[in-house]
Amino acid sequence: MAKMSWVVLEDPAFGVPQCPPGRSGVAWLRGSVARFSEGAVHARRRARPGRDLAHRLAAAAVRR
Repeated sequence: MAKMSWVVLEDPAFGVPQCPPGRSGVAWLRGSVARFSEGAVHARRRARPGRDLAHRLAAAAVRR
């Protein structure tokens, strides 16, 4: 059964549908977070929280 899930994940027919950016609610969520994107957009959105966290940790270390 586990093998079947990988087949679906790699099948282009089961890709994430494009969603235009929204101002609020579900439209904002789908247009802003990595979970609802693919490819370069997904990679950029996944990297953003890590960069933000690293920046905040560095700033906290300076304040000590």
